[in-house]
Amino acid sequence: MLRQQIRYINVLYPFLYVLVGLVALIISYLMVVNRRKEFAIMRGLGADKGKAFMSFFLEQAFLCIFGTAFGILVNWVANT
Repeated sequence: MLRQQIRYINVLYPFLYVLVGLVALIISYLMVVNRRKEFAIMRGLGADKGKAFMSFFLEQAFLCIFGTAFGILVNWVANT
């Protein structure tokens, strides 16, 4: 019984990782679509494409790193 449950968990983890990855991609896409007006304003005020992209990219990178660190911290606290 226990071996069967462990086998189910080992099979489910890859599907869970794929599902989380798909949700992350969908959320990223929706964030870009919802911020088109903001990018248009930045471009209208004189920012070039590279600056507008880097602004969004660095913001998302910071959120990703912060979220990952927070998740690792919560996992570490929960397991100690």
